[in-house]
Amino acid sequence: MKTCTFLICFLLSAIASFATASEDHSPSNTAPFTVCLEAENANGDGPVSSDANASNGLTRGFRNSSDYFVEYQTDVPSTAKYQVTLRYYAERNSLVTVSVNGGNPYQIELPASHSWNIVSAEHTIEVNLTAGNNRIRIKELPGYDVRQDKVCWTEIPGTGGPITCDFQVNPHVVGNIPSYRPGQTVTLDAGCTGTDCDAASLSWFGNNTSLSGAVVSFDAPATPGDYTYTLFANKSGCPNDTSINVSFRVDVTPADCDFTVGSIVSDYTPTCTQLMSVSAECSGTGCPGLTFKLTGPDLNGTGNTINFHAPSQNGTYTYTRTGSKPGCPDKTSQFQLTISDCGSTPFQACIEAEDAQGNAPVSEDANASGGKTRGGKDLPDYYVEYVVWGVQVEGPHAITFRYYAEANTAVEVKINDEVPAHKIELPASNSWNIVWTERTLLFTLKKGVNMIRVKGIPGYSPVRQDRICIEEMPGTPPSCDFNITASPSVYDPACGSQFTMTANCTGPDCGSVYYNWYDDGGFARYTQTIDVTAPSFVGSFYLSVSAGKDGCAQKIVRVPYWVTSCPPPGGGGVTSACVEAEHSASNGAGSSDPNASNGQTRGSQNNYDYYVDYQVTDFAAGTYPVKLRYYAEAQAQVVVSVNGNIVISAVQLPPTNSWNIVAREETFWVTLVQGQNTIRIQGLPGAAVRQDKICVGNSQNNARMAAPESLQTQTDVPLLQAYPNPAPGEFKAVFHLKTGETGSMQVTDVQGKIWHTRNVSGKGTHEERINLGNAPAGIYLLQVKKPESVETKKILLTR
Repeated sequence: MKTCTFLICFLLSAIASFATASEDHSPSNTAPFTVCLEAENANGDGPVSSDANASNGLTRGFRNSSDYFVEYQTDVPSTAKYQVTLRYYAERNSLVTVSVNGGNPYQIELPASHSWNIVSAEHTIEVNLTAGNNRIRIKELPGYDVRQDKVCWTEIPGTGGPITCDFQVNPHVVGNIPSYRPGQTVTLDAGCTGTDCDAASLSWFGNNTSLSGAVVSFDAPATPGDYTYTLFANKSGCPNDTSINVSFRVDVTPADCDFTVGSIVSDYTPTCTQLMSVSAECSGTGCPGLTFKLTGPDLNGTGNTINFHAPSQNGTYTYTRTGSKPGCPDKTSQFQLTISDCGSTPFQACIEAEDAQGNAPVSEDANASGGKTRGGKDLPDYYVEYVVWGVQVEGPHAITFRYYAEANTAVEVKINDEVPAHKIELPASNSWNIVWTERTLLFTLKKGVNMIRVKGIPGYSPVRQDRICIEEMPGTPPSCDFNITASPSVYDPACGSQFTMTANCTGPDCGSVYYNWYDDGGFARYTQTIDVTAPSFVGSFYLSVSAGKDGCAQKIVRVPYWVTSCPPPGGGGVTSACVEAEHSASNGAGSSDPNASNGQTRGSQNNYDYYVDYQVTDFAAGTYPVKLRYYAEAQAQVVVSVNGNIVISAVQLPPTNSWNIVAREETFWVTLVQGQNTIRIQGLPGAAVRQDKICVGNSQNNARMAAPESLQTQTDVPLLQAYPNPAPGEFKAVFHLKTGETGSMQVTDVQGKIWHTRNVSGKGTHEERINLGNAPAGIYLLQVKKPESVETKKILLTR
């Protein structure tokens, strides 16, 4: 074997090293993403003016315009934390608000540049941005003048990845001293918990002062009185912005703090889940004016006497009695309960509907588990509230619901103090009182006492409740690693315009997550995407969406939007009006009635199907409440049309039990176009309705979701239903078509493209399976055409 000389080997090695180095063209460090945006090129409502000292020769701002804004918008390559540097002019220290992607605004203070147009200053903040398009709005506050020049966004290396929002605040006065002497030091604590507290912005405002930090201290005001300070907690990119008030009193008279507190306990060694009674006791001259609180495992009660159930597991439990008085520090004492007779098997319990609280009648039923049930065929929205005592551990529990229902239906299930209810679809038992069926679901229950409310939903088949059974699910709990975000299609919709809101789920456990949308009125939709009609007046509004999963706690996000301008009154901008039935077109007779709003009504006691066409003019486009004033001797139904199109197939009207003496009002929602509209209200088979008047809209209404395409009520002929909805691509359509009649089914998208069509022959109740194949996710319209009517249902495909 030949060997090379030292010189030749050295040269070959050097050539190989050079070739290897030449092949590596990648830089050792990639520069972070940076972009600069000029104020004059951004969206804003402040004037643009020339300035030779500005970065591009132009700025935005006006010295006497105290609240103008500039909204900077651009795409960023990744989800990460960014430094945002604002270049500006301000003659003194000034406050502005910053809002990221439509989130709640938070305040920052800009140091003075001591010049309006010569010397600029820069201030840098950190925000969380998501990959894609982002918006940052900077708005000056009244009383300050800021002239904006430009902003530069720079990604902070190493901060990429999902934005976390794990922080909650519980602000309080340190020491729980609600009363101070003038000048005494007051300390406020944000009480922040969670892994993101250090990244959250915590600001306090009150009494013309502003402070920053988790814990702040200051001198109590010199003037006696009640004072409130507000904590603003914010993290850029997070939806759970919070503002919470903390109050205390300033008083010149020292309080008498000579007191000690204790507790009188009914039993220190109670049996498992035994009902307990604990009363407060106090000694000392300072007892008058004292308030008491008792805290412990699953207990946080106020008052002199607290009743609660003992724990449901063996062990020793400590409880704390707290006495509070304005101007005095809190004083406490403790006692313990010892439990030794609780069982070790998984928790199980069954509760009969007739033994629970409810607003529906109890009736005998030989086939029911306890011989009795709760429910009524004419009560689609009654409820039963089951109280479950002695749950041993917090976690997932199987809840089996036993019931009767003649058709496929749905109920709302609310666990404890949850804000929105779970909407649960139930298959039919095909019987009202002979054959029952059961549905089992997983819910998270807390340790101790739980409340489960099961309530019917108007428009669905009534449910006759028999009982519920609860069983602890030992072993591995369900995986609940998911988060939700939500956004509107536009943040500033036009007055009365239509737009959509969409919820999205991230995380490994998004499968089987459901969504409920609601507002302050509790109006919910069981869908991921909803259609919304913007209010017909200027203001800021929001909807909330909750996401849940069997066995997991619900997660809630609030979605804000703004209406910034509306047509003036008299120019297509009217938002309320009342119209008398006797002044409207109708095929029903007019008659005098001294009890009517204007002394006259329309209607015939023996004619259920007459109509009244109410004309409303100069309305702004939008969704409005319609309040119908009427008389009906028995429960009745009407159909509602707007401009010739049926918008509500059946509105159920409770009886007034009178044809001409006692009136009643019922409210429903309709969508109107701008200008003139005709609202037709026509009777359906059954009791006749004597119409008095309608009032459309009011000055106090808030944002509402688009009126549902069908508020169905239980009638002899079930209306069109579809389940599941949302659907992954295949669903069932349930409807009624008389024997011998022919009809057709059709599914179209919102652009009118037909995705499915089928002819059907009447056989009574139909249950037709529909598979939309490769149809993309979105909203579709299911339509069933009958010889005398057309029924329509919205379907959401999720894929």
